[in-house]
Amino acid sequence: MVSSLVVAYLLGHGFVHMPMWLAPRRRGYRAPHRSWVLAAADLPQARAPAAARLLACTTAALYAIAGAALLVGLADWAIAAVAAAVVGLVLKFFWYSPRLTAGLLLDVAVLVAVAEGWPTLLL
Repeated sequence: MVSSLVVAYLLGHGFVHMPMWLAPRRRGYRAPHRSWVLAAADLPQARAPAAARLLACTTAALYAIAGAALLVGLADWAIAAVAAAVVGLVLKFFWYSPRLTAGLLLDVAVLVAVAEGWPTLLL
């Protein structure tokens, strides 16, 4: 039961990155297209959206790998989960928006949970 919830959490959080960052810009919600870090460093913003999409796809893929690895019982699922959370945090740091706060907290929760070892203890 707990294993299924953790798998759902990892897969769900990972796949949310796809529509948020890959969907075309429209009048409703839009992912940040401008990186405040690149702007502060006076670097060109032309490739910022492509870099954000690449990081979002990487995050989603790593969370999918972590969820699939946990589903089949591989002990190294936590490595993929930590990598996914770190890439997700980099993405949300470089392209920060207050709308991304929940995702930021979910990535931090993955890091804390793996560091504490509690998901594995509950399985």
